[in-house]
Amino acid sequence: ARETRDMYKARVSEYYGSAYPQLSAGAHYTRNMKKSVSFTGNNTKVEIGLDNSYAGSLDLNQVLWSGGKVHAGIKMARLYSDAGEEQLKKAKNDVTKSVKQMYFSVLLSRSMADIQKETLDLARQHLDTISAQYRQGLSSDLAVSRQKLEVSNSEPALTQARNLYEV
Repeated sequence: ARETRDMYKARVSEYYGSAYPQLSAGAHYTRNMKKSVSFTGNNTKVEIGLDNSYAGSLDLNQVLWSGGKVHAGIKMARLYSDAGEEQLKKAKNDVTKSVKQMYFSVLLSRSMADIQKETLDLARQHLDTISAQYRQGLSSDLAVSRQKLEVSNSEPALTQARNLYEV
């Protein structure tokens, strides 16, 4: 997005460049080994030119009127430049949003892992309590089996929550 914005800004400068005057200079040198010869009507030989010939030029060009082409080009380039600026802002905001979402997702998965560990610990403590009650004859073997199943069901949830946090 930054490169696109910079490209559009360069185009604005390019269009302004077509509106500004353009100055160019040139130079030319010619060395004649022999001068040119011309013959007149009575066979008289006349030498023309010089041994060394120099020429120089300085040209100035500026668009005076182009039917609105330059103005429209500059306006269009500015619009694209503004669009590039907005795209850059959007890209920055998208990155910021993604980082914040990832951060909060990590916090949530860590909390979920902690909750699942606490749930498993409570299920194990409850299993110990029911097992002690069963040994004393205060609880049935069905309650013990049900609590063992509860512990077994809590272990995969804890593993899954830890894996999610690590990822």
